[in-house]
Amino acid sequence: MDGRSEKATLHDALFRPRSIGLVGLSSDRRRPTGRVLDILCRGGYGGRIYVVNPRHDEVQEARAYPSLGDLPEAPEHVYVLLGTRLAEQAVRDCAAIGVRVVTVLADGFAETGPEGAARQRAMVETARAAGMRLLGPNSMGLADHHGGAWITVNAIYGEPDQLAGRAVLISQSGSMMGGLISRARSLGLGFAKSIAVGNEADLSVGEIGLLCIDDPNVDVFLLFLETIREAGPLAAFATAAQAAGKPVIAYKMGRSKVGQQLAVAHTGAVLGDDAVVDAYLRDAGIARVHTLDGLVEAATLFAGRRPLGKTDPAVGVLTTTGGGGAAVCDRLALTGARIEPAGEATLAAIRATGLNVVRAPMTDLTMAGAGPRFVRPALEAMMRDPGFDVVVSVSGSSARSATAETMRPLIEADKGGKPFGAFLTPEATDGLRLLVEAGVPAFRTPESCADAIGALLHWRQPRAGIAPASSAPEQGAVIDERASLALLEGLGVPVVASLEVSVAEVGNAALPFAYPVVAKVLSEAVPHKTEAGGVVVGIAGRQALAAAGLEIAASVAAHHPGVTVDRVLVQPMVAGLQEVLLGYRRDAQVGPVVTLAPGGVLVGLYDDKAVRLAPVDEATAAEMIGEVVGLAPLRGHRGLPRGDLAALARALAAFSRLAELADVVEADANPVMVMESGVVAVDALIVRGG
Repeated sequence: MDGRSEKATLHDALFRPRSIGLVGLSSDRRRPTGRVLDILCRGGYGGRIYVVNPRHDEVQEARAYPSLGDLPEAPEHVYVLLGTRLAEQAVRDCAAIGVRVVTVLADGFAETGPEGAARQRAMVETARAAGMRLLGPNSMGLADHHGGAWITVNAIYGEPDQLAGRAVLISQSGSMMGGLISRARSLGLGFAKSIAVGNEADLSVGEIGLLCIDDPNVDVFLLFLETIREAGPLAAFATAAQAAGKPVIAYKMGRSKVGQQLAVAHTGAVLGDDAVVDAYLRDAGIARVHTLDGLVEAATLFAGRRPLGKTDPAVGVLTTTGGGGAAVCDRLALTGARIEPAGEATLAAIRATGLNVVRAPMTDLTMAGAGPRFVRPALEAMMRDPGFDVVVSVSGSSARSATAETMRPLIEADKGGKPFGAFLTPEATDGLRLLVEAGVPAFRTPESCADAIGALLHWRQPRAGIAPASSAPEQGAVIDERASLALLEGLGVPVVASLEVSVAEVGNAALPFAYPVVAKVLSEAVPHKTEAGGVVVGIAGRQALAAAGLEIAASVAAHHPGVTVDRVLVQPMVAGLQEVLLGYRRDAQVGPVVTLAPGGVLVGLYDDKAVRLAPVDEATAAEMIGEVVGLAPLRGHRGLPRGDLAALARALAAFSRLAELADVVEADANPVMVMESGVVAVDALIVRGG
């Protein structure tokens, strides 16, 4: 069977199975495990349904079989509705009879700790040995609105007025799947498919997304993420989706420390620094929003679009209400959006309608210009303005008092294909639905409007050449500073000259560089030298150097009993314009990442850094340098001397090639001295995996 046929077969077994087994269906329709049959019927499923319940001959007027082995055929898709222990046996039974896909509702697996994780691994091994795929555990199921099956316990599917749409929702939370569907439905937005992946023990977000890319009913993907579990498949899916012209937008939990802790408790996720996740999503070509409404409302904005491809795109804001327009501008500015006034030709076209508009960050038609005869020509002039990459329209009270009349120009105006969004200041659900049904992006709040627009502005093409995500090796041994510097030098990072000398002979050493010098303890057992008193700076001569060696040995022995110091590293004192940190780690979630931040004593004082998946090229390194506010002095802030930022970019790109060394767990070069000409790393720490 070729790859395409296998993909299609799995897709159909998931979403359009010819037969479905319900193991453990309750006779009580009010219970989650009892509502599945009604939901299947509500969705119009026309295939064969088999109920398995050993305690009853009939459940909800359907014949019940005592076991899976008693069924007349192996169902293509089985939904296991049993508790944890019984679910494990049911999965084994499914594997034994040749089920193609099994979905498991039960929790009590990896999210509960090591024992649960072991049970989950065993369940996956059973499925894989039989060639069976598993959705979940901890999955509330899935639904396909375009002729497929609704195999889910989510109560949202028991409600009337379900809408079919052109977005796929893939959620790591089953309850949030229902929450997002209900929010979308209030706007008149429906979904093509919705999937609750649960623990992703086998089928992951990325693999499920890949199964849906070829669906002609799909235009855009929305992801609700609590963590990043399978970074490689997720990135591969995002790349393929963007190539197909089907954007991927994600809401990712865990931005705050509290959010990270809650996500861990809920899903067993191993969450890291949110900046790492942000870097991963950007480099994978996944647009990121930060509000639930923004995720839902971004679907219409992104559908059919590709990244703008500009480093500093501009937004134009047209409003008929000063307060509403200002609220949008304020939130947009917080996303980093560049809000520009209209050009003179645009203003002239608007003034020709009889409105006396002024040049300002937002173009305010005022209440006098709220009618269609003013709004449509003004909007068309804004859309033609070459200074705008995106245009936002803000409507006032007329969106509620004269809904159809106010929405008409927003729908009918010639927008020339440029991204456009509309925020309605009052609560105007009817107006929002009119816009969305006409394919016009519409937003309920200034926050969701700015969130979605900001995500579009920051959206990028997937970055090629990054190292594939893989499991981080077990942390092993620190290598000493001399070996660390040598390794970095081999990658192309400029490093300071160094001489290794025994403590006993340091005063007699013939140095290949001039005084003053610095002496440091050289020991794998003392990675943090300064805290242990293992560094002496400003050494002016031989006698001072000999004394420094003894001082270092005594101080380290006091801080680290049992550690014998017999070596020191001597280096020339290096002065620079500013100290910079280059950091690297092989992240457990997303793979190799590289960080740039102010270095020296400022490390960790501010949340001021740039992070990317590693390795990076010099252009990306230069982009990172531009993002770090604390490096403004090196850019000549207020007349300060400029540092050699080109040399820093080269050093950062070379440092990021640590990603090519699979056994390096983490590393930093701190400080790297940036000078007016050149840079040099004067200290380094590298940890190799065991």
